[in-house]
Amino acid sequence: SENIKMKEVKIINQGLEDEMEVSGYRPCLWKMILVGVGAVCSGGLLLLLLYWLPEWGVKSTCTHTSLKDAHTVLLRTTVGKQRSLSIHSSQECRSHLSFYTE
Repeated sequence: SENIKMKEVKIINQGLEDEMEVSGYRPCLWKMILVGVGAVCSGGLLLLLLYWLPEWGVKSTCTHTSLKDAHTVLLRTTVGKQRSLSIHSSQECRSHLSFYTE
């Protein structure tokens, strides 16, 4: 299982100061329905939590996929001990990451 997950995460600029992990996700209908039910049952608090924790929001409504098939892309950078995360649509990143998806 760990080997499969490692294949789905690309590392850009490995070993350099601006190293990034890039992983792709695509929407999953049953997960979206489950989150919708949870949002209704929690009076919207679940949506607020997923807004504050965007990585959880992506992982709770999407499934891991290749960058080529991704609808959403997570970019993780590490500077010192701080990690930062940004989420982009695959359309924004496709031209910039096209040479990394082969």
